[in-house]
Amino acid sequence: MRKRRVFNETDALWLKPKRSIKEDEYNEFYKFISFDQDDPLLTNL
Repeated sequence: MRKRRVFNETDALWLKPKRSIKEDEYNEFYKFISFDQDDPLLTNL
């Protein structure tokens, strides 16, 4: 029997209510999808 491994431990932002998402979560997501190392210039929270 194979052991299960979790590869992605983060929650999907698009499944969360907008008001519950923190700025650092937005920034991490932006960096992941854009392959950018800097924070976005503007975040509309």
